Amino acid sequence: MKTKSNSTIPVQLYNFRIFRTLIISAIWFLIFALPSGAQNVINASGGMATGSGGNVSYSVGQLLNSFDIGSNGSVAKGVQQPYEISVLTDAETLKDNSLTFSLYPNPASDFLTLKVEGDNISGLFYRLLDTSGKLLGTGQLTGNETIIQMSSLPPSVYILKISSGSKPVRTFKIIKN
Repeated sequence: MKTKSNSTIPVQLYNFRIFRTLIISAIWFLIFALPSGAQNVINASGGMATGSGGNVSYSVGQLLNSFDIGSNGSVAKGVQQPYEISVLTDAETLKDNSLTFSLYPNPASDFLTLKVEGDNISGLFYRLLDTSGKLLGTGQLTGNETIIQMSSLPPSVYILKISSGSKPVRTFKIIKN
C-alpha cells in the first residue's frame, strides 16, 4: 500500500513565507539602502584636498542649505563653511570720505582691531550685528585703533557697520572662529 508524503507545502503557508520575505526585504531596504538625507547635495564639483597640515573636503556649486539660529549661536547645516573676507560698503557712500579702514584679524577669535587713517575721525562709532540684524554691541571709535571684543560670541558670521551720525561710512563682514 502506497502512502502519501507530507513533503508538499500548503499554498497558504507558501504565500505567507513570500509575504514575510518581502516585508523583511522592504524594511532592510528602508533602513540600510536608502540615504538618510543628511549632507546630501548636488554639487557641480568637489573633492578632497590633502597637504602637510591635514585634509579638507570641498564642494563647488552647492544648491541647497539651511541656516538655524538659536539662543546659543547659529549653525549652517549641510554647508561647508567658506573662508571669505569682504567689504560690504557701496562705493556711493564713500565718495566724499577720505578715511581708510583696515580690520584685522579676519577671521577673528578673541578680538578685532579696527584701524582708521584719515583727517577727521571724530564722531565715528561702530555697531556689531549678527546675520539676522540683531545688535550685539556698539562703541565709539577711540583714536586710530579700536579693539572690538569677540571672545564672548559663538563662531559665526557677523557684520560690523561703521557710521558717522546717521550716515553709513563702511560695512565689514567678519568671520568668527
